[in-house]
Amino acid sequence: MQDLLLVAVALASVVCLARAVVPAWRVPGEPRGADYGHLVMSAGMAAMLLLDLPTAVLAVLVAGYALGSLGCLVRVVRPLGRAAYLRLAGAFAGMSGMLALMLTMPAQAAEASSAHAMAGMDMSTGMSTGSASGSGLLREALGTTGALLLLVVAGAALWLFVRSRGEARACRAGLAGESVMAGAMAVMLLQMG
Repeated sequence: MQDLLLVAVALASVVCLARAVVPAWRVPGEPRGADYGHLVMSAGMAAMLLLDLPTAVLAVLVAGYALGSLGCLVRVVRPLGRAAYLRLAGAFAGMSGMLALMLTMPAQAAEASSAHAMAGMDMSTGMSTGSASGSGLLREALGTTGALLLLVVAGAALWLFVRSRGEARACRAGLAGESVMAGAMAVMLLQMG
């Protein structure tokens, strides 16, 4: 499941990067900073999936994403990019909350070493080191299904990006990319139990 989530997040990152740096793919009135913010978020999600983050790094990331959320809320009062920054504020708040949850997990769960464990997260049984229970199997099935659906949405985002023209291209693909990252966060939270 880790690989599926990473591919989905990577595809969404490609869309955000393209929207930020390719002038023809920009949405008039949407600030570039919001796209860069989504890249920062996808980097954090990839780090959570791939690395065993030390407590101090988790604490810094919690604070960083929380400050990012507050910074986005300050920008909401400006007319330019209001909706983009509001969506990003919510995404940053979610990342901060998810990382804070990782800080509060019991030590034995953080050190889980099952065959399906990710570096920082055990995605197979919802952070449980015990035997696979019915709820653990259900969580794994839901997580895998969610990851596959995210991959489909990420592919659709790229397809829309390539097939659409003008403002519709960037708008549709950008929203799909944001949806993929939100869905990836939901799958990760589901697996954290």
